[in-house]
Amino acid sequence: MTATPHIFECSLDREATILSIVCWLTPIASLFILLLVSPQRFTVLLWVVFLISALPAILLIFLRPRSYVVDDTSLTIERWIGDMYINQSDVVDIGYFNLSEMGSITRTFGSGGGHGYFGYFKSSVKGKLMYQATRRNTLLILTRESDIPVVLSPDEPDLFLGMWKKSSE
Repeated sequence: MTATPHIFECSLDREATILSIVCWLTPIASLFILLLVSPQRFTVLLWVVFLISALPAILLIFLRPRSYVVDDTSLTIERWIGDMYINQSDVVDIGYFNLSEMGSITRTFGSGGGHGYFGYFKSSVKGKLMYQATRRNTLLILTRESDIPVVLSPDEPDLFLGMWKKSSE
């Protein structure tokens, strides 16, 4: 890696984009229905119902990976709330992650498409996984020495791999 950090973008795939829109349609539709049912009694209670239905969509935005920053010693997964740091010395292996070779994958805690794929998942082949991805194609997996493997989805996976492997030599 170079002395200056390299930022890798991570854009949403089509499925995640559609699911993100659906996440927002639910609270908007609930607000619209509430307005139709009782427009003259639009009270604090109606706002509370709207906010409760919008809360999951809001949380997904703040917890999704925004970009990956690679520097000489670490990887930073940038999120609006709580960036995640992985020391390069903790990574045993990095390579492409082929979904078809992982058997069945079950989400145990996290988002399975709304604003990305992040949280904890379980593969029938690989075991526990931590996803910090925004799409399902060209995934990379970082196998760590003493922790759960992390699945990433940089927009430029070949460049990401090249930079990471060059720095570990």
